[in-house]
Amino acid sequence: MENVLKMVLYLHDVGVEDNTLVGANYFNRDPLGQIDEIICQLKKRGIDVVLSADDGYKSIFLILPILEKYKVRLICFITAGFINGEIYPYEVELSTLLQQRDKIKLNSKIYSVYDRISKERFFLDIHKGLKLLNYDKRLQFISKLVLENDFSVEQLRSNLFLTSDELLDLSRHSLVEIGDHSFSHLCLTSQKGHIVLNELYKSKRYLTEIVGKRITKLSYPYGANNPYVRTIARFCGYESAFGTHTSGTYSGFNLPRYSLQEAREFLKS
Repeated sequence: MENVLKMVLYLHDVGVEDNTLVGANYFNRDPLGQIDEIICQLKKRGIDVVLSADDGYKSIFLILPILEKYKVRLICFITAGFINGEIYPYEVELSTLLQQRDKIKLNSKIYSVYDRISKERFFLDIHKGLKLLNYDKRLQFISKLVLENDFSVEQLRSNLFLTSDELLDLSRHSLVEIGDHSFSHLCLTSQKGHIVLNELYKSKRYLTEIVGKRITKLSYPYGANNPYVRTIARFCGYESAFGTHTSGTYSGFNLPRYSLQEAREFLKS
C-alpha cells in the first residue's frame, strides 16, 4: 500500500464495541470511535478517504455525523434480500445461537462452546462450508440446526437491517450513494452463471425501484470474484465493482477496499 492517495474502507454494522458478541456479530461490528480516529489519521496524511458499508444494517445511520464532520462520502452496498426481512443472513443466526448456548447439538453430536475461542472456532468451521452453498441449502442447514437445539429461526432474528423506507431516507443524504451487494449474499464464484445473473439483476432492479436512482456500483459478497463473475456484472450494467485488496489483480471491476484493521496497519507503516 505504498504511495496510497485514496483508500476505500469497508464497514458492516457500526456502533460501540461489544465483547459479548461472537462470530459475525463480533467481526462485523466496527466501533464508531475507531472509524473516526482512522479517518482523521488518514486525512492527516493527505489520503482521500471513501467509506463503504456492506449488507444494509440500520446502524449505518450512526455514521452520518462522521461523514459530515470530515466531508467523506459513503457508498452503502445493500444486500437487497435483507431489506424488509425477506432474507436473513445465516452468519447472524449462527452467531446469535452461539451467544446464547454453551453447548450446540449438530447431527446428533454435542459440541462444547463454552468460551470465545471455542465459539469462534465452531462458527468458522461451519461458515467455511455454508458460504459456498446456495440460499436454499443454507436455510435447510439453519432450520435443522435450530430444531436440534430447541430454538426457532425467529428467536435468532432481530430488526437489524434497513426497511425500504429507511433505505430511501438514507439515499437522500448528500454524502451517501447506494450500491448493490447482490440479492442473497451468496459467494458468487461458487454459483452457476444463471444464479449469478439472477442475484445481480434482481437486486439491481429492486434497489433502483426503492431509491429511484441508477445503481452503478457493486461490491461482491466476501469480495469473491473472477473473470466470469466480472463479465456478468458488466452485462448487468454496473459501471464499477469492488472486491477487497486481497482479491486478485485490480481493475475497474475488482477495485480494492480495506478493513479498519488493514488501515490501522497501514498507518503504522
